[in-house]
Amino acid sequence: MSHNLRQEQSKTGAMGYTEIAYHRTSKGRSKDMADGKSRAAEAKGGEKSGASERFVDTETDRTKASWVARIVRDFGRPTTARSLHYFAMKRAVSDYPICGGFVGEIRVHRQYQDSDWEKLNKWVLRAKQLGFISWQSVMEEEQDLLLPSGEILRESDRIWSQELWCSKPSLRPLLLPVCQERGVLLLLRHGVSSWDSAWNLCQRAARRPVRVCYLTDLDASGFLAASDLQSKIRAIDASFFGDLDIRIKRIGLDPSQVRRLGLPMVSMSRPEKEIRDTYRSYLEQEGLDHRLRSELETLEVYHPGGLKGFLEECLDLAIDEWG
Repeated sequence: MSHNLRQEQSKTGAMGYTEIAYHRTSKGRSKDMADGKSRAAEAKGGEKSGASERFVDTETDRTKASWVARIVRDFGRPTTARSLHYFAMKRAVSDYPICGGFVGEIRVHRQYQDSDWEKLNKWVLRAKQLGFISWQSVMEEEQDLLLPSGEILRESDRIWSQELWCSKPSLRPLLLPVCQERGVLLLLRHGVSSWDSAWNLCQRAARRPVRVCYLTDLDASGFLAASDLQSKIRAIDASFFGDLDIRIKRIGLDPSQVRRLGLPMVSMSRPEKEIRDTYRSYLEQEGLDHRLRSELETLEVYHPGGLKGFLEECLDLAIDEWG
């Protein structure tokens, strides 16, 4: 059965975000709705210590922890480990210690590199454990689904409610304060949206129109996250509701933002051919390498206002457009 659905996409404003507006022009129900599965990442527990135990350190631990403390001090504000990773690379200072032997002596100093990320979380943890940095200076990257409670969200005179969806739960410490201040519902989930998340969104839209801003990395999976959610909404609405008022705006990252802000791009795993071809076409419009990706954490370093400033700009533009 045809439901005469139309999907509109447009680019607007300096931020270069894309809007997907879902309008229903006739009512009807589909006979079947495809089932879907979501990808989720699990967070592993860290080291444990008894109340009466002290952390045991080595010379290498102290050397690396001291370097982490220097990076944290130079950055100047609380952030995530991944953001520190990009800051350390941008510094281009040959002070990253390479230790050897059995006593942790420094063999050489060199510039911090992308491949050093594999050990950065370990050294950040040791720096916290040994007292080189405060536990609040590098925020814990929690991986979960978060819906702020109702009392956090302030009522407004708008006829619609606003939500921010982000595919990186690790950014919660940076995103949540902005959402709390503006009365925006925050939803965090790794990868594409689940069917349950889409269903819950439709339930909220049945009570009040919803406007969704979607924030993802620029990579082979993130750039399709908003359209994937839109497809789920379309199927659910056709089967169970019929006239939902939902608009989804992908506010970043997109190729034009990467170019304009000079965001670095790093390697990514090779995607499936169908997605790879689409991703290549998407990046070629700005002359970017389709074999690479750009992460949201880079905004902490390369945007004048950090990720907070970037998000505030995007939310303001979205509100102005939606009215």
